[in-house]
Amino acid sequence: MRRGLFPVLLMAAALSGACTKLNDTASSNLAVGQLDTMFNGTGLVVLQNTAGTDYGRGITTDANGNIVAVSARTVAGNGFDMAVFRITPSGGLDTNFNGTGLFTVDGSAGAANQTDSPFDITVDGSGRILVTGDAWNGNNYDMIVWRVTSAGALDTSFDSDGILRQDGNAYDTGREVLLDDNNRIMVVSGRTVGGDQDMAGWRINDDGTLDTSYDADGWFIDDTGSADWAKDGKLDSIGRLVVVGSLGNDLVLWRIASNGGLDTAFGTSGRASYAEASAIFRGEGMTIDAQGRIVVAGWRLSGGNYDAVIWRFDASGNLDTSFGNNGTVILDSGGRDIAWDVELDSEGNILVCGEWHNGNDTDMILWRFRSDGSADSRFGDDYNADNTPDGYVIHANAAGSGDDLGFQLALDGEGRILVIGDSDASGGADTDRDVVIWRFE
Repeated sequence: MRRGLFPVLLMAAALSGACTKLNDTASSNLAVGQLDTMFNGTGLVVLQNTAGTDYGRGITTDANGNIVAVSARTVAGNGFDMAVFRITPSGGLDTNFNGTGLFTVDGSAGAANQTDSPFDITVDGSGRILVTGDAWNGNNYDMIVWRVTSAGALDTSFDSDGILRQDGNAYDTGREVLLDDNNRIMVVSGRTVGGDQDMAGWRINDDGTLDTSYDADGWFIDDTGSADWAKDGKLDSIGRLVVVGSLGNDLVLWRIASNGGLDTAFGTSGRASYAEASAIFRGEGMTIDAQGRIVVAGWRLSGGNYDAVIWRFDASGNLDTSFGNNGTVILDSGGRDIAWDVELDSEGNILVCGEWHNGNDTDMILWRFRSDGSADSRFGDDYNADNTPDGYVIHANAAGSGDDLGFQLALDGEGRILVIGDSDASGGADTDRDVVIWRFE
């Protein structure tokens, strides 16, 4: 089945330059991208939930090298709970964290046994865990920030109970949580009011109060009157928040000045976009390289087919035509292919995770590209048996025989690649999904 994948990948890579072969004298690095069997003996951990379904959302590490991850977790059909896991570097649950390695929260916005859905996680300099997402309050969804102590309990020094709730009488959802150089909490969020979607950026003090020096009230909203939806964000080298998402059918980037408000020096009046006729584009993940260039991972829908896409923009918001094929790399197996997240390693290589259609269902896929957008032939498996890695690695059937996907990426202190996602344990019905954490060398 997978023999049909590599021609499309190589064709996409060929758009942006030739690959370096393992036996080239110019290449001194050995092949990498294999599962690290020092992690749980297999290279992956499946966090089973026999009483419901889990969706793996965010992953990071703490100062002790532990893996800290978050999922949306159902128990006996009683809505999703926010669930934080802490896992040792060897792959076991850390029982120093809440006694079990797992901490959950239900009813964050006041409606118990309803949806508490996280999307991102980070750890601050004191080892406290910050999670953002949303929760149902009985009428609509509130944007939520949870802060959890390193021992595995809500931190009551944060907004008095460890939970910051923001209800704008709308559907508000946190998508990315960051810390700036002053230890203030930055949140990228989306909100929907009367069917109109807006992008929002928040700045929050350490005690959980809104920082009113940021756009006068602690949050900035961009409402164009069209569908503005935020998915991910990063802070650039001078503290400006860069956000990726969509505006209507187009990919869009926003840059928010450090005091709030669109940075009009970026793109057109603070926004940069990418569009093609008869196609829908979505940015899902982004990062910023050492040159200030913005690397975006996402997808396009064209002719009923989903293709994974990577873009690169320069620091001013212009598409970087030196990358890939005039600024883009498109990856298409002929089925549903989506890039969900992107990170850079210490050498500036581009790591992308997502889902890849194998002809029957989807598998987790991890790609590595060189900085010019070409597939990195030092990385991954040799699917076409030419004695050269093909620049990607696929993993299927982590929890069962159905769909698998990688949702978010992180690098640990040793430079190993961590991917969190989920896998169908129900034999293809997608009714019982388990969180999966993969670690690659």
